[in-house]
Amino acid sequence: MGKSHLGCAFAQKACRDGLNAAYLRISKLFEDLALAKGDGRYLKLLSAYAKMDLLVLDDYGLARLNQEQRHDFLEILEDRHGLKSTLVTSQLNYWVVIPSVIRSISSENDSSAVGYEYSWS
Repeated sequence: MGKSHLGCAFAQKACRDGLNAAYLRISKLFEDLALAKGDGRYLKLLSAYAKMDLLVLDDYGLARLNQEQRHDFLEILEDRHGLKSTLVTSQLNYWVVIPSVIRSISSENDSSAVGYEYSWS
């Protein structure tokens, strides 16, 4: 079973337990956000992502994020931090992904990474 299937399984289990869950490939996430900016749904879409009990973001790291995508990713993570669960899957090694996420956050706003905790517990 692959990482995408595991992400979907977590989302399905959350739904069976009565929670809201969404599964999105990172590329689709940024495509949807770009379209939402164009038609005025951007804040509504961010709000919908923030309200999900579990947000599964699949295939992080396949392509380098541009500045706008880093900003959007930061907005989503900040809206959910400490409140809701976010599962990010990647083909990259864990030790590559976490620094990459931190760099994405930090390159947008140097002080924004303060307070984020990462652990394997």
